[in-house]
Amino acid sequence: MILESLIYYFVALFEGIFLIIIGFYLIIIGFYLIYAFKPPLLPFFCFFCFFIVYFVFFIPTVYCEGIEDPFVIVTQISDLSSLESKNIIREAYSGVSGIYMFQCIVTGSMYIGSSINIYGRFYCHLNNLSSNLHLQNAANKYGWDAFNFRVIETCLPADLITREQFNLDILFNNFPAGLIYNFCAIAYSALGYIHTAEAKAAMIGNTNRLGTTHTAETKAAISAAISKAIIGHIVTYETKALIQLNQPNRRSIYVYDLNKKLLGEYLSLRDTAKFLEVSHVTVRKYLASGKPLKGQYILRTSPLS
Repeated sequence: MILESLIYYFVALFEGIFLIIIGFYLIIIGFYLIYAFKPPLLPFFCFFCFFIVYFVFFIPTVYCEGIEDPFVIVTQISDLSSLESKNIIREAYSGVSGIYMFQCIVTGSMYIGSSINIYGRFYCHLNNLSSNLHLQNAANKYGWDAFNFRVIETCLPADLITREQFNLDILFNNFPAGLIYNFCAIAYSALGYIHTAEAKAAMIGNTNRLGTTHTAETKAAISAAISKAIIGHIVTYETKALIQLNQPNRRSIYVYDLNKKLLGEYLSLRDTAKFLEVSHVTVRKYLASGKPLKGQYILRTSPLS
């Protein structure tokens, strides 16, 4: 990938140098002809110089400026810190599976991902919950308003990996490494994976368990194993966020500054407390009182009008 990008830029560079040298010599020849044949050739010489300047300077510039955007866009949202943008994404893509992209407006760099819940994953990225490190560092540097959020396509959950890989291939085959936030060019997930007959047979030991009655000792051993597996099991930030998103009585917490500019939207008291660097008890207290927290943060459970 990197080799292809280097070849692309070196070819463009040498082509530009070659054209400049040719143009220089052609202009010298033109001056000689004007000197030899005087005024009758002047209009032709002016046209000739215009053509050379256009061909040498304009065409290589267009060729080197960048690669045409090869991605189909279903939706593109900017101004990602605004409540309006977040509401658009939430209403359109909560519980919708598909392929999405973050693109930095400043540098042109891109990150492609997939999710069974596009809005849930969008929320995780914006709140640095299990986000891509390169993307998060860029967001910390430029701010989320320097990014566009693009939904490339929606698809069935079982097709996510195939479609993500298709778009990752486009990304890694057409853009230099410096414009790619993704660490890996290979999409992976166990979602939608179907075990082969051989694998299923190996799992059950080639034995039909239908109708099998477990002994008391076996049941106790199974119960102990399940308890052991659950105790100490670590749930990722993304999983927690998705669980919270799917709660029927969920209420987001909106944090504003004193000018009523939205600073963030959070799914829980603890997420809000982490952002404000206070306890969740303090967050609950100021939500109930309506007073500004630390004299600078307004907390609400519904958007300010």
